[in-house]
Parts: sequence; C-alpha cells; structure tokens
Amino acid sequence: MTFFGEEKKSKKTPIIEEFEPIPAVTVTVVGECGVGKSSILRRFRNASFLEEYYCTHGVERSQALVDKPNSFHVSKKLVLQFLDTNDIFLDPSMCTTIQDHVDALHASFSNFVLVVYDITDH
Repeated sequence: MTFFGEEKKSKKTPIIEEFEPIPAVTVTVVGECGVGKSSILRRFRNASFLEEYYCTHGVERSQALVDKPNSFHVSKKLVLQFLDTNDIFLDPSMCTTIQDHVDALHASFSNFVLVVYDITDH
C-alpha cells in the first residue's frame, strides 16, 4: 500500500552478468629441429630464455592470454593455443603412433601456422 507522494519500492532482481567466452585461436609452430621453436614460444609466454637445449618430443601444448587488438580500444581477451611441434610434422610418413596421427590432425585444423627457420643454415 502506498500513500500519496510515496514511491512504491520495487524489488530489484539481482543482476546476473553474462560472460562472453574468451575466443581461442590455435597456432601451430613448425620448423626443423634446433631452430628455436620452443625458445620463441617460451620468450613470448614467459619473457624468459633458457640457455640449455631441450628437444621437443611429439607436441607440446601451451597457451597465453593476450589482449585482442581492436579499433575501439575495448579491452577484449584472446587465448592463443600453441602447438609446439617436432620434425614429424614436416614429414607425415614419420608418424609412428596413434598420438602422432592425432596431433597431426589437430595441427591441420590450426587457425595459423608459424614457420621458424634458421637463416644461417644454407
């Protein structure tokens, strides 16, 4: 019941924020053994560099959350999913296990391919 001049108090329903899912983009990194594929990814993700050499076996997966560039200067995020590969992806006949074939199939559906090579290797 309201009296003259009083406003009826309305029950406010709680605001449920709707979150947009963060879009993901897959980037497959290819190149010959020892050219620095893993080092480039580590430098991008962690801003670090290791002097030691570690050979990548199969596919190493990692991801990074970055700001999505746009013209409206609105802060949007983007997940970059990296597939750090070894030499097997350069020659599919070298795939020996089911996991190798699954990884190769997953890499074939990538949005982008980053080719890393050594300019001093002639």
